Amino acid sequence: MIVKALQQADLFKEKIIESPDVKQLKQIISLIDYTTLNDIDSIESVTKWVKESQLLIEKSGVNFGGWCTYAEFATLVKSLRGFAPVSIAVVSGNFPSGKAVTELKVSESVLAEQAGADEIDVVINKG
Repeated sequence: MIVKALQQADLFKEKIIESPDVKQLKQIISLIDYTTLNDIDSIESVTKWVKESQLLIEKSGVNFGGWCTYAEFATLVKSLRGFAPVSIAVVSGNFPSGKAVTELKVSESVLAEQAGADEIDVVINKG
């Protein structure tokens, strides 16, 4: 009786995992960046953040679109990435205001790329 119930539970689980809604949800999650852009981000907090997200990936089997953080943490995140197929995105251009001269934005973006960023999100000065 218990064996049959477990078999039925496994079949039900497989149906849920393979349902169109779950597939769409997994696709949506794979397009979203897992982000930390806190004023108090530190080596310790970003390390913890990456490791927690790696557990989420491991348990769910779903990758995020990328890890997004400040450019100063690109090297750290890259060193922690391991073999996870997750890109490293950083913000640049005097985030969040974008109030900086173009040369500074370019320099910051070049440094971010050299540090290991796969994607650089630059803020445009609106004013």
